[in-house]
Amino acid sequence: MNFKRLVARLGIAETARRAGVSTGTIRRWLDDGVSKRYQDDVLGILKRHLRSLAAAETRKQRAQEETGIVPPEGSELAPEEVLPPKAPAESREVKSVLRFVGLQKRRLTSTRVKGEISWFRVGLPVTEVDDATISERAIQIWRHSGRRFCSVKLLFFRFIPWNPIYKGELLRLKGKWVEAWQSTAAQSGPESVRRQVEYYMERAKGWAETRVIFLEAVGVSTFDYTEKKPSKKSIMETELQ
Repeated sequence: MNFKRLVARLGIAETARRAGVSTGTIRRWLDDGVSKRYQDDVLGILKRHLRSLAAAETRKQRAQEETGIVPPEGSELAPEEVLPPKAPAESREVKSVLRFVGLQKRRLTSTRVKGEISWFRVGLPVTEVDDATISERAIQIWRHSGRRFCSVKLLFFRFIPWNPIYKGELLRLKGKWVEAWQSTAAQSGPESVRRQVEYYMERAKGWAETRVIFLEAVGVSTFDYTEKKPSKKSIMETELQ
């Protein structure tokens, strides 16, 4: 690792702080090279950074052996700050959400739409999910339904520490899985469904650069719009569900 890569990883401000110089000096060194007076100091910073990277890699491997979950590759945090103690499906809060949602096929009935929503489980880190497989399965369910429109709901779970600035040993016991819903707009063509699913999966994979993100379940809403708009009277008289 050379000086430019060191600055790229730490940032100009942090490199300047560690070297005890101004940010302008760091920018000048990037163009002209480190001055002889500070070469030993910069070399020391570089060696310490490499040692910290090696220690972080060791902690990452140990954490993976303990939990079976791979830490995000792009994370600058220590594994104990990123990894949950267990997968979402084994946690109390996620089981509660899944029970509330109910993953069986259900009818969709309202004054504007008639259809159904069908769920399928995934239960994998988003980095291991094939976007095309998700969209093709959703399209297959849609085609089988014979409905005109389709909307796909993606149920993600992110593991977030209760207090992100806490650095104690019990940090992994002080986190929780948090649900994150994404839903595509109603689509009437397979290519539109694919593009929308790919868009939300790419966003989730961006989250996964620093946190463990699971795609737990996918709901496929297939429906038709009713021909007539409901009257105000019928809306007021409709029983809430």
